[in-house]
Amino acid sequence: MKKSILFLLLFPIVLLFSSCSSTKESTDIIRTQETDSLYVFDTPNENLMVIPNIGNVKLYIVQIGAFTTIEKAENFATESRKKINYNLDIEYSNSVNLYVVQLKPFYNKKEDAETVKNKLWKINDFEDAWILTVIR
Repeated sequence: MKKSILFLLLFPIVLLFSSCSSTKESTDIIRTQETDSLYVFDTPNENLMVIPNIGNVKLYIVQIGAFTTIEKAENFATESRKKINYNLDIEYSNSVNLYVVQLKPFYNKKEDAETVKNKLWKINDFEDAWILTVIR
């Protein structure tokens, strides 16, 4: 009888600890938003994308758009160059299967990237700009 009572008391505690994990699982939820069928933005929060290269240097990229076709990305970049005074580059991202429009050069300090992103957020067409962190 004592063993069954002890079991009934300890079982919920064991179950609780076995279902909780101290390992943090990181899952990125990617939200896409289509605006005027012209471009697609990924989450405006920071994403980590590992790109193989020499050095393992962390860089911060200000990204202003992601598009399903190169034509849409080029049109957006052309219009954007008329509104902002930054060098823009278009690359195909295999991780999201989209053409991305990014500011160049990349930033070594997150604070510098955030300063630029915050300036862009004040312009209506760029209020969805976000920072992408890469390791190269």
